[in-house]
Amino acid sequence: MLLQMVIFRYVEDKDVFQKFYSKLLAKRLVQQNSASDDAEASMISKLKQACGFEYTSKLQRMFQDMSLSKDLNERFKNRIATSGEPLDVDFSINVLSSGSWPFQQGPPFALPLELQKSQRRFVEFYSTQHNGRKLNWLYHLSKGELVTHCFKNRYTLQASTYQMAVLLLFNNHVTIRLGDFESVTQLKPVRCLY
Repeated sequence: MLLQMVIFRYVEDKDVFQKFYSKLLAKRLVQQNSASDDAEASMISKLKQACGFEYTSKLQRMFQDMSLSKDLNERFKNRIATSGEPLDVDFSINVLSSGSWPFQQGPPFALPLELQKSQRRFVEFYSTQHNGRKLNWLYHLSKGELVTHCFKNRYTLQASTYQMAVLLLFNNHVTIRLGDFESVTQLKPVRCLY
C-alpha cells in the first residue's frame, strides 16, 4: 500500500485517476472480485488522507452500500424464512445509491418468469423498509447460476441475467426462433458487420 501511495503522488491529474479508480472499484465490489475488503478500505483511507474527504466521498458511499446491502439481504432472508412461503431460487441483491456509482441503466429487459416472484417479493419487502424509494434494476450487472438437468451429468452454469433468460427459454422449448428471443426477453440482437 505504501508503494501505491508513493506512485500516487506522481500522478498529475488526480481527477482522472479518481474516475478510473471509481469505475474499477465499483466493478470489483459488484462482481465480488475484491481480494480484500480491508485492503479496499485501507486504500480509500489513504486516498482520503492525500486528497481530502470530497475526493473519496463517493468511494466511501460505494463501500457503505455494499455493507448495507449485506444487512438488507440478511433481513430479507429472515423475512422469507419466517413467512412460510420460501422462494424457488436463492436470491440476493445489492442496493446501490444512485449518485455514487458509475453505472448506467441497461436496455429494456423482461425478467424471466422464474425470477419474477423473487423480484416481486423483494420489492414488497424493500417498500416496507424504505417507503417512497424507487428501485431501478441494473440487469446488465446481474448474474446467477443455473443447474442443468438435461445432460447425463449435472452442470452448474454461471451466467449473466441476459444469458439466464435465454437459457431458461429452453425449459419449455427444444428450438426457438430468434424473433421469439426478442419478443420474450425484449432484448435487441447485436448486428455484426463483417
